[in-house]
Amino acid sequence: MGNLISITDKYISPKVLPTEYSSCWIKWKKGVTFDKIILRYEADIDIHRLFNIDDKVFDSKDKWSGKITIPKNVIQVDGFFGFTSYYTEIPADERKISYAVDIVSGNNVQTIHFENVVTRPMLEVVKATPDHIQISKCSSHVEPFSMKMKNIGNAALHNLSYFIEFTTTDKLTVELTTETDPKSKEITLKPEQMTAQKLTIKGKGNGLIRMGAEYYDDYNAKYEDIFKEIPIIVEEEELQTVPISEQIEKQETELLTIPN
Repeated sequence: MGNLISITDKYISPKVLPTEYSSCWIKWKKGVTFDKIILRYEADIDIHRLFNIDDKVFDSKDKWSGKITIPKNVIQVDGFFGFTSYYTEIPADERKISYAVDIVSGNNVQTIHFENVVTRPMLEVVKATPDHIQISKCSSHVEPFSMKMKNIGNAALHNLSYFIEFTTTDKLTVELTTETDPKSKEITLKPEQMTAQKLTIKGKGNGLIRMGAEYYDDYNAKYEDIFKEIPIIVEEEELQTVPISEQIEKQETELLTIPN
């Protein structure tokens, strides 16, 4: 059997950020008889609005789970169906999202497929030091912490800040310190920041330092990523300080633009 409807136009937003509304619609020649439309969609998608559909369809929204059934008699404009949706999670990378619209008449079904992309800002480490920290009688010098990054994604990022986490054995402590704030968990990244930061390593034992970044996209979705893990081995008990390089504090504006 041939198609139930003759499509004259269709559209879906080609690329969107998480929480950004994606619009999708179909137009067909008026006067077609069918029973219902079924909209099928992936997990982590929220259907925000159905265009020109009687509001009573939304009475059962709490039961929607990847599928919405829309009887023809609640479609208010003949020859048109559309919806807006958004992706509710933060993907680790760009990912394709698919939708299907079934036009149903008895046992006959015509399916129209749609696909778009959820994108995001994506930071990549260009260079970071040190790779590890080992303190012993033979080697006590530790390279300053530095990190150079670039945005390799297709979306701008905003309000970039760095953070640092420590995991150590009982006899080893690691702290991020400044002259004004003895203990901190966030590497400052502000133009007015004049006080140098440093890591203070006390005691003896093993541990792990994780360096990451927090930032936002144009729709204020929050991203948190770990970019560098640095193992610590302290063989001789002592107090060691490691400076945080200014390279980290001076590159915020470089990361705000979308790369070519």
